[in-house]
Amino acid sequence: MNKKYLFLTALILMFTVACNKTEIENKEVNLTDAKIRIYKNKIEQDPGNYRNYDNLCAYYFQKARETGNKDYYKLADQAISKSLEINPDNYIGIVLFAKLRLANHEFEQALLYAKRALKLKPNSSSSYGILGDAYLELHQISNAEKAYKKMVELNPSLDSYGRMSNLMHHKHNHEKAILFMELAYDAGLKKSSTPKENLAWTQVMLGEFYLESGKTTLAKNYFKNALELYEGYYLAERHLKEVSKLM
Repeated sequence: MNKKYLFLTALILMFTVACNKTEIENKEVNLTDAKIRIYKNKIEQDPGNYRNYDNLCAYYFQKARETGNKDYYKLADQAISKSLEINPDNYIGIVLFAKLRLANHEFEQALLYAKRALKLKPNSSSSYGILGDAYLELHQISNAEKAYKKMVELNPSLDSYGRMSNLMHHKHNHEKAILFMELAYDAGLKKSSTPKENLAWTQVMLGEFYLESGKTTLAKNYFKNALELYEGYYLAERHLKEVSKLM
């Protein structure tokens, strides 16, 4: 057995031990990493299957959410560009491409691809969400509100209520912003497949709303709730540092 193989084996064992040690501490990140590895392997085995690129993109996107590392958006972009190269009319690929345009602040492009997705699936709640996001960033508030209301109508969920909350916050309606974010959290709890990071995000947002209104202690509690839901969550840790300077 050569030295290179022994070194590789040792690395694999170290990685396995580390994963077992932190499995309970950070299940969501490990799950996302595992899914990324799975779809990278599937692509190696079947490089012509656009669905594998869609899934890889989606998990890179989730990884970017979990870590705040924007490099994952670049990897997601590479994956989805390949998917659309193979199948330009791939609905999921178009939706993910539109989401990445939003992440990269390319709002006109996001709007264009959201409309394209809606032509393929007129009752797609996800597409209405992206449409609303693009309109909101382009300061077309009434159009954004119409899109978000349609999204809630089609699929009352963490994503749709969260967007309505953001819209209410944008319109300086503090009470409704809180109400919709609480609905978002409740909807997320009812769905077993909701990533812990997404639930933690709702708590961070509620913390931000209360922090803006000067309720520092209440805000701190929500940031702590976020960390209980998702240990090591960078957004919650960042806000807790900010709050500690104010108290």
